Amino acid sequence: KEKKLFSGSWKYKRCLIPASGFFEKKYRIRKVNYETFWLGGIWSKWNSPDGAELESCCILTTEPNDLIKPFHHRMPVVVPNGYEEAWTRQVKNENDLKDLIPIMKSWSSDGWFVEYINKKPCNQMNLF
Repeated sequence: KEKKLFSGSWKYKRCLIPASGFFEKKYRIRKVNYETFWLGGIWSKWNSPDGAELESCCILTTEPNDLIKPFHHRMPVVVPNGYEEAWTRQVKNENDLKDLIPIMKSWSSDGWFVEYINKKPCNQMNLF
């Protein structure tokens, strides 16, 4: 579902954000071999109230695959290897945008690992 605010970025300003993992609740999801992968995002350039020109980006989400479903109802878009150029190419019309939908669909969980992260608040950590 496209938000009007992002329509220009969705059509013309898609980007790749490198990642080594992402978090859902108290779990880190990463590749088994620790390989870096691409998250699909969009970016924009805007002026802040004080006149500074800023660039920002956000990671897009999609429906979860079987690996993520137990933790959350959404997951980040992971752009598969070999689809980087297709993801970042500017599109001419709505049909070109539809070609991106298969890239955004849930990816195979083969080669991925979910690890529990035991985070303790800083004031409760044993330092000695």
